[in-house]
Amino acid sequence: MKRSILFVLCLSALLSALLVGCGSKGGSDTEGVLPAGTNLEDLYAEGMDALYQTYPDAQDNITMLPDSMDFMASYCPGIEAYQYKQSVIYLHPVTGAACEVLLFELENSDDVSAVKTILQSHIDERANDTGYPETAAQWKNNAKVTSSGSFVFLAVFPDSYALPAQFILE
Repeated sequence: MKRSILFVLCLSALLSALLVGCGSKGGSDTEGVLPAGTNLEDLYAEGMDALYQTYPDAQDNITMLPDSMDFMASYCPGIEAYQYKQSVIYLHPVTGAACEVLLFELENSDDVSAVKTILQSHIDERANDTGYPETAAQWKNNAKVTSSGSFVFLAVFPDSYALPAQFILE
């Protein structure tokens, strides 16, 4: 009888602990995967370091240069209509190459859906480029737009390289 009572008490304690653990994560739902104010330049550097550690040849084969929101207005029309806390833009020197990292933190998280739509249109345009079928296939198969809270990321690399976790919000 004492063992049964002890068993029930232990089981109750275990279930209580599990229920507490399944509660709220703390913080707001809009905070998402990254805390607001995460330095996106640092995150970009971490992601590229991870890429280079996983694929040592990437340092010779992946070329991207920093760019500005001024350029993005012509490259992804409509993207300039929104306010950003931070934007980190790295593009391949050859326009259209499947090699880009775009990291944005928006001022207003209500704008995330619109920015995702613009970035997805950018991917779709590149994926349907019949002039460069190999590059188009890389855009179709490798490009990813993800978001969490007020952050929106687009990343794409050529076939031989998987996206580092730092560039995927899930």
